[in-house]
Amino acid sequence: MIFPLEGYEVLTVERAKGLSWRDEVMYFPDGHATSVRFSVLSVALVDSSMVRKPSRWRVNGKPKTWKRSPGRVKVPVKYGLYSHGYITEDNVSDFYVEVA
Repeated sequence: MIFPLEGYEVLTVERAKGLSWRDEVMYFPDGHATSVRFSVLSVALVDSSMVRKPSRWRVNGKPKTWKRSPGRVKVPVKYGLYSHGYITEDNVSDFYVEVA
């Protein structure tokens, strides 16, 4: 696929706060040290077969926000049967949402 993904835009913290259960996001890393940046996500995320191609992740719960830290967010996501993790303010730029 061509980078950036056609029909998708980069996920922002504000948009991540508005995600709801069963929404889908695309994960497409930009080639950084994904094993470090995604330490909360399962090992399947940093598998060599997934490093360069986009994968579809599904929101698995309600986004957690903080009143004292408005720029902070934690969204639970899953991929397949066993891979799961969180979208946080640190890794939000590697996820894309479909343009409405």
